[in-house]
Order: sequence, then structure tokens, then C-alpha cells
Amino acid sequence: MFRVGFYHAPLLFSVLMPELEVVNIVGSGQIATEFDLVTLSEAIGDKTRYDPEMYPGMYLYVEGEDGATTTVYRTGKFIVVGATSLDELHRVKEAAVALLSETVERDLGIDWFQVQNFVCSGDIGRELNLEALTIALSMERTEYEPEQFAGLLYKPENADCTVMLFGTGKVIVAGAASQ
Repeated sequence: MFRVGFYHAPLLFSVLMPELEVVNIVGSGQIATEFDLVTLSEAIGDKTRYDPEMYPGMYLYVEGEDGATTTVYRTGKFIVVGATSLDELHRVKEAAVALLSETVERDLGIDWFQVQNFVCSGDIGRELNLEALTIALSMERTEYEPEQFAGLLYKPENADCTVMLFGTGKVIVAGAASQ
């Protein structure tokens, strides 16, 4: 098992941090209109799923159910999840807005759109002693309650993200709005 001493904490991410792979990018935006989601879902057909009793948003699958998904709300707000690149995120956003424009038979403009969250994963390649890391990385910046969650949550000082470290060496970084 890999052990980190108190003085080695700053080296953890510079030496051991794995190559991270982007596994999900989330973006959200606003279209300058309101929608009747029942009518919209019926008009678009099999590229949607809408059940207002289960969830207030309509799921729109412009690249099939295995691709990134756009959730459209009555207010015109929309969220794109599941993209693995910025190109894919923007392609799905544009395709969703184009399909909505075609369906309502008018050009819909986007008031704003922004990336909300990158989720990345990697593997350090060795086991980690999470109890020792909790102390080494500063108890003020970490949370480790193995009875509640199997990983250590670490909030780096100069980054708006959370790093989840697991005893197996797996790493997940979430919450960053940029790469």
C-alpha cells in the first residue's frame, strides 16, 4: 500500500496524479422562449422522453440515447450532459436548438450558454492509504468518512473542484468549470 508522509502532500498531485480522461461535461443555457413540453414532445416523437409526473424536464436525444442528452424545461432553460469533449457539447447544443427551432417553426436564439462542470477520471496505479492522505492533505481541505462514502474528498486550495480519491488508486475530479 502506498503511504504518504506529512511532508509529501504537495508532491502527491505533481508526481502521482494520473492522466485524467474527461468522462462528462455539463453545460447549461437559456433559449429565449417558453415551451409547451407535452406538445413539443409529441411533435418531436421518438427523440424525446417526457413524463411530467416523474420529472419536469423533457429529455431530448439528438444523437441517440447513448449520446449526450439535452434536458429542456418549460422556461426555455436547457442542460446538456454526457458530452466527453467541448466539441461534442457544442455540437449537441446546436443540434438540439436546431431541432427545437424546426419543431416550433421559428428561429430560436440562445440568450446564454456556459460550461458548468467537467468530470474527469484516472488511476494513480497503486493503492492509497486514505487515512494518511486525510492528514497529509490538510484536514481542513479533506473529508473522509468511510462509513458514509468509500472515498476521500479533497478540495484543492486554488481550484474550484473536488478531487475524490479511492483506496484502489482511482481518482475522480468534478466541479471544475474549465479544463
